[in-house]
Amino acid sequence: MGSRTRAAEQRVEEQRRRIGVMIEELESRLREDVDSVRSGISERVEAIGDRLAHTGDSVPGADTVRAQVDEHPLTSMLGGFGAGVALGSPVQDEVRALMKELVGGFLGNQEEGRASSSRSSESRDGAGPERASEPTGTQR
Repeated sequence: MGSRTRAAEQRVEEQRRRIGVMIEELESRLREDVDSVRSGISERVEAIGDRLAHTGDSVPGADTVRAQVDEHPLTSMLGGFGAGVALGSPVQDEVRALMKELVGGFLGNQEEGRASSSRSSESRDGAGPERASEPTGTQR
């Protein structure tokens, strides 16, 4: 009976060792993947930054715009805010598309999950047809 127990303990220890090795391999692969995504994002951000830095120089009338901003800072700030609101949705779509490309659609799947969970919470909250309770009236 003691030999069976020792054999079982040895099998358990061997399984633990194999699981430990597998976890280490997974951690290593995860680190490599994260580093790869991080470097890809860094390259993209750097490329976008370079494009933006040179875009301002090539815009005709940039000096006039700078002068207007210096003369009317509050108006310029409000105009920038309005432009941000107007352009927010298309830019958000671009960022979402970029993130999907970089991380293989992870954000898209997550967003779909959020949408379906919010729909199910609405149905739990009683967002369906409401029941009207009729007051019981007493006649005099």
